[in-house]
Amino acid sequence: MTWVILTIAAAFLWSVINVVNKFLVEKHIKEPMVFLVAFGLLGILILLAIPFIDFSIPSSMLLLLIFVTGGIYMYAVFPYFIVLRYEEVSRVIALWQLSPIFVFFISFAILGETLTYMQAIAFSLLVFGGMLVAIKFSNGKMHWSKAVWWMLLSTLLFAVYSVLLKYIFSETNLWNGIVWIRISMFVHALVLLCFPSVRKKIKQFLSSPAKIKATLIGSEAVSIVGSILYAVAISLVAVALVEALLSFQPVFVFVFSIILSVKFKNIIEEKMDFKNMLAKSLGIVLVVAGMLFLYF
Repeated sequence: MTWVILTIAAAFLWSVINVVNKFLVEKHIKEPMVFLVAFGLLGILILLAIPFIDFSIPSSMLLLLIFVTGGIYMYAVFPYFIVLRYEEVSRVIALWQLSPIFVFFISFAILGETLTYMQAIAFSLLVFGGMLVAIKFSNGKMHWSKAVWWMLLSTLLFAVYSVLLKYIFSETNLWNGIVWIRISMFVHALVLLCFPSVRKKIKQFLSSPAKIKATLIGSEAVSIVGSILYAVAISLVAVALVEALLSFQPVFVFVFSIILSVKFKNIIEEKMDFKNMLAKSLGIVLVVAGMLFLYF
């Protein structure tokens, strides 16, 4: 049951960070690139673990795959930060759970696979849950959230990342794989810094108040811890099982968002009217149920 504890811990930590990210993006840091660079650069601290692990240099082909995998993770996060600027965090995170939909379509198109009875139920729950989460009510009218397409792109990239990560851990030991993944993300961050526009955004961030810089660095550090817990979990069991438990992340985020919206509106604010709350609540329940039907 170690993987269960690790996965729930990762989901909880990421939920906290999701709320912190919403606060930072909406109130202080408007540029997603700042988060990507900070995440990539801070990850190099993993080098401190080298004396304590079975460290080795992978083959050239595996190194190339690791570099690609690290890049996929970083750029999968990019759409998430874009939509956080204008969308409620609970809605964004719920939409992040729809990656199995891509698996269904890819399997059907390439492999000719069909759905079992339980998979068909799971697929239906995920689709309808995603639709409910994506529905917004404002000024008496119903419309779709602008976050849908960005988050579908993000979930597709994360689905690819998870599969590649599992393969990497099958070719090298767990901690060696984690160290090299973090090194690859560090390299991607350095590549981003080669662009003048990115360096300009980083300089603007460095002029921010010390509390904001400390909050960003702290949140990215906690996010890295969550990523390591996730990596360890998928090294122990099938990726599908870990992804199923991660479906509880939007529940954590939803609860945190409601509490903060009621108690601390200056930090984060969610739409608390009946129609929006009902649509999000039902949507999140259906998404979680769909993930559980799919993998259990």
